[in-house]
Amino acid sequence: MSIPQQELDIVVRSIQEHPEYFDTDFIYSSFHTLGLEVIQDPFSKEIINKIIHALEHEQPYSVIRIGDGEANILTYGHYPETPYLNKWVFKKIIALQQDAFSLSESWMLQLQELMLDSIKEADIIGVTGLWRPKKVSAKLIESMFIDNKYRGVSGHWRAIDYLLEIAPQSFFKTKTIASAHLYFSLLEHLSEILTSTKKLLVLSDKETVISQLKMQHPDLTVEYIPVGSRSNKNNDSPDFLFQIKQQLPTDLSGCLCLIGAGPWTEVYCTWIKQRGGVAVDLGSGFDLLGGEITRPIHKLLNQSKLGKYIL
Repeated sequence: MSIPQQELDIVVRSIQEHPEYFDTDFIYSSFHTLGLEVIQDPFSKEIINKIIHALEHEQPYSVIRIGDGEANILTYGHYPETPYLNKWVFKKIIALQQDAFSLSESWMLQLQELMLDSIKEADIIGVTGLWRPKKVSAKLIESMFIDNKYRGVSGHWRAIDYLLEIAPQSFFKTKTIASAHLYFSLLEHLSEILTSTKKLLVLSDKETVISQLKMQHPDLTVEYIPVGSRSNKNNDSPDFLFQIKQQLPTDLSGCLCLIGAGPWTEVYCTWIKQRGGVAVDLGSGFDLLGGEITRPIHKLLNQSKLGKYIL
């Protein structure tokens, strides 16, 4: 599918019109002035304290992160002036997943609703642009988009634009806004979190990480549901999603659930919270636990600090 130049030009103009989106203080103020609790530092222990409180009181809880991939799904249909781009980026992000399927218009709309449901259900939402390891400019983001980074850049920009647009809605009132990189705090205090739960459920494709967790925490009950092995791009529906749902215990009260499943993580977080669990999107934090540097942002951080996270 080719993307018309006029649609690409629309995105470029949108970036040019909102240089403030790449100012972390502006993002902080935008959420804070709405009366929302905002935790800007992704290494803050405030995030951990909230998770531990939920575990100790057996309260259902959900911590999600909206990055460019999630935003490409979440905003489908919201930017009608770029219909070809919207479909192209949606299909690209799904095709990148280990668990994938052949997309239809109907499923695009259903997945968009599921992603929005995950935001409504969440207690902490990690958002894009609230914290950055170094400054970026609208000019840099624009040049990246022009260099054919359509999926990542459009998702990055829309993750900021759309969340700021819907933040004034009533369902945001009880939520905490944090950085999409909040998994750094989770890794920093992982042992402390694990001592606060009676059971750990992991949804990931990192089986070696699960083995290490069991060795380091022998008194902790650890259950594992593997993801990323159900890919069948010839299927016309995401059967793997509902296979995972069937595998989830019906009662997850007091159970910590760490999840790394790409954009499907947010859907799983919703279902886990509905069953009483504390669902946390650890994302590429699983890679760091296994000693893998898989994201550009990881390369910008002090390598000795990252080394502490490896199990």
